[in-house]
Amino acid sequence: MLETYGIATAPSRYVTDASAGARAVLELQRSAQQDDLPVRNGPYALRVVHEHNSQPFRYRRYPQRLSSGVVQDLSGPEDIALAIRRITNKVAERDIERGRSGNAKTHIHEFCLQPMQRGKHSLQLSAGITRDDEFGPIVVFGLGGYKVNVLADRQVALPPLNMTLARELISRSHASRLIAEHSPDPERDFLRLCTLLVKLAQLASDLPDIRGLEINPLLLNRDEAVAVDFTLDLGKPARFAIMPYPEELRESFQLESGMQVEVRPIRGEDAPLITAFHARLSEESIRFRYFHHKADLSQRDLSLLAQINYDRQMAFIAERDVQDHSSDVARREMLGVVRVWNDPDNIRTEFSVIIRDDLQGEGIGRLLMEKMLRYCRSLGTLEMVGKIMIDNHPMRALMKHLGFTCRYNMEEQVIDASIRLNEPMNDWQRLRLESKA
Repeated sequence: MLETYGIATAPSRYVTDASAGARAVLELQRSAQQDDLPVRNGPYALRVVHEHNSQPFRYRRYPQRLSSGVVQDLSGPEDIALAIRRITNKVAERDIERGRSGNAKTHIHEFCLQPMQRGKHSLQLSAGITRDDEFGPIVVFGLGGYKVNVLADRQVALPPLNMTLARELISRSHASRLIAEHSPDPERDFLRLCTLLVKLAQLASDLPDIRGLEINPLLLNRDEAVAVDFTLDLGKPARFAIMPYPEELRESFQLESGMQVEVRPIRGEDAPLITAFHARLSEESIRFRYFHHKADLSQRDLSLLAQINYDRQMAFIAERDVQDHSSDVARREMLGVVRVWNDPDNIRTEFSVIIRDDLQGEGIGRLLMEKMLRYCRSLGTLEMVGKIMIDNHPMRALMKHLGFTCRYNMEEQVIDASIRLNEPMNDWQRLRLESKA
């Protein structure tokens, strides 16, 4: 599962008994000979996998259990077979000490055999996913190893994460200071860890049945960040405090002019796209959108525009690939954006739309509005409303084309546009609509 998300894992063989363990080592050695690699006689690490040590974050009362059942620095088939017998006997003795007998004994699933991963200036970290009763899935990061409870370096963040939020999560940990002081290339290591945490956040979004997931230790070395030990358990689907990025809403279109356009939900990493887009807007387009002149976007403006709660808001941007002649590499540029803000009861949603001046008349505004209308209808929203300046004739024409009702608001000196998306299902919804009609 980790490899599917591009997270490096230590090479592992799983065996069920001593004889299988000895055979696995011989197979590793034969495989090395066939590939003209140096034959490894070790060292190997062996870990027992049973019902009590395969649950994430379940060693709080007994932190020593994290390292129990692990034997390191084994070399050759005989050592592996002997270690498996000793661990099996040790588990049985522990059952006797606890007064267990018969069918209540600990069931050993298998033994995990790995080449030792020490060296390469490794730092032991931990990362994972857990749940909170109120906030749902939470991404966890900090120092790892068998001292994880003693060091108490667990920092948390709510998914979804982007690279900026992942870096902020890492910066709150003791691990961040160790990396900054001792790594030969701290920025490279921070980039690796940020990428891994973003992948974990995406994994939590894609698989809401995950109740807990723990990578400990996660070894950060000069080559990579590799998951050495991993455990996961499942539960009922989670409810997220922040709705995950809706990747399924991404669509590609071809305009009548032949231009290829992709329409997708906005995300936090789009702040540079928004800045470049805003710089190419005329004063008139900015006035039509904000109802006043707004020369520059502050950092707060960018945060509000790019980092949205998809449960209460939505913003679709249209973008395309353009060739960067200076580097001969394609880059993305933003062409337009449509936004809506839903009220808490999903009765009304208010829209705004803005298109780059040099691309008006290409059909991008209609494309974005039709996409947003389909989205809001699918949510069950009853009505979409918006305000248009009187002299914004292109927008007024687009609203008429889309079926909006436009009325002159004498008090605010604007045009009120509205369209019914769904019919009310209850009396209270009907009353809410009539009260603001």
